[in-house]
Amino acid sequence: MPYFKLTVITVLACSFTLTSCSKPAQHTAAPQQSATPLTTTASSEFRPVAQTTPDPRAVIRDKADIILREPLETVHASQIQISLTDVLDQNVPFKPSPVFSSDGETVTYPQEQGNHVAIIVANLRTLSRVESWIPQSAPKSLAWSPDGKRLAYKTDKDLHIVEWATKNDIVVPLSEYFGSSDAPLAWVDPDKLVCVDSSRGYYFTLNLDTLKVKESEIKGSDEERRQLLDQLLGLSHGHPYSKIFQDQIDIQGSQNGPFLFVGEKDGTHQHVILNSYFAQYPFYVTPDLHHLLVYKDDTLTHHLLGLRQSPEMTFQIDLNNNELLKSERKTDFQRYLDQKVPFRGNVYAPLTNPLNGKLVGPDLKQLKGIVRVSKWTDTYAIVTNDVELLPMNAGDIVTDISSEQWPDFGNHHFEYKGEWRPLLGGIFYSVKLLKLCRAG
Repeated sequence: MPYFKLTVITVLACSFTLTSCSKPAQHTAAPQQSATPLTTTASSEFRPVAQTTPDPRAVIRDKADIILREPLETVHASQIQISLTDVLDQNVPFKPSPVFSSDGETVTYPQEQGNHVAIIVANLRTLSRVESWIPQSAPKSLAWSPDGKRLAYKTDKDLHIVEWATKNDIVVPLSEYFGSSDAPLAWVDPDKLVCVDSSRGYYFTLNLDTLKVKESEIKGSDEERRQLLDQLLGLSHGHPYSKIFQDQIDIQGSQNGPFLFVGEKDGTHQHVILNSYFAQYPFYVTPDLHHLLVYKDDTLTHHLLGLRQSPEMTFQIDLNNNELLKSERKTDFQRYLDQKVPFRGNVYAPLTNPLNGKLVGPDLKQLKGIVRVSKWTDTYAIVTNDVELLPMNAGDIVTDISSEQWPDFGNHHFEYKGEWRPLLGGIFYSVKLLKLCRAG
């Protein structure tokens, strides 16, 4: 089975919630304008009353209000989708990166306006400008103070602090090095600014009271360094359970990668929200996961995330009279199970013979995703929706079930290459699974 990188937590089947039986709350649709009736004049001639064209931004605002009332903090990543998309602004330079307000209601970003670069503050609900201001010099990085009253920005030469209410733009006289001009800034408390110059392997802390700079090396493993940078830049206080990330699936039948995913932080599920999403397109997400900004070709596109109907997450595959548990391989297979080695399989749309309508196997041109085996028995296995590229349904085909490579077994994986089975699901299977869970 081709390699794919995923974090795995093995879970017993009985711990899975039957999400197919639970549906998210129904939401009231945005109010629609009724057509104005025709009026009759005294001469009995019909003359239509002038129609008012709805303001597109007003329509967006009404839809956004409904979506923003859907709390995302406690839902599973499988229920999150992009619900609304619109262009936020154009003529936006690549640097500096947009920054969100602490309450997640506004975003600040640069915009080229003739010979100047302006700083724009926009409302994320209405996608309308709140303010537009031209600073002394073109900004290379931006950061808001915790109380939202001051804006720090760096230029090619200087550090500036702006008293935002009065637009008093103050050049900070620094005698010590405070990182490169385009390195990210973060305001860690009212009197301290941090510049994270990861390309040099250092971060710098500026005391705004004494104007002294402390230099610190970024140390540790890749994961420890990432966590430190997230903490310094205030990125670690996001959604408690889910995250958005870019990745690629290199499996036969996957034609539209790489993708932008939303997934659980423990790695147990992820699904595609944007196709053909390449790493050179920066994206920015508010901590509550409602607002996603994507930068491409000098344009900022705004995606509003909301709820979708929960997909079916658990399925059964029948193991009776098959090649998966042949006696000569069962001993080796049991060793992998005893070590709790994760097993996964690829899911494809079914392929039928057009001459007789019989199922002949998986359609290898239509990869739908990856399932993880959560329980094995001699007669059946239970699998869960692990990576969703397209919605999976009962009747889709799982094939090429394979374990991860495991150090205790010489970094080899145990696989059933070419074997395939239909996914079984629906109400009948859900009831059956519930009885199995209650029984023990």
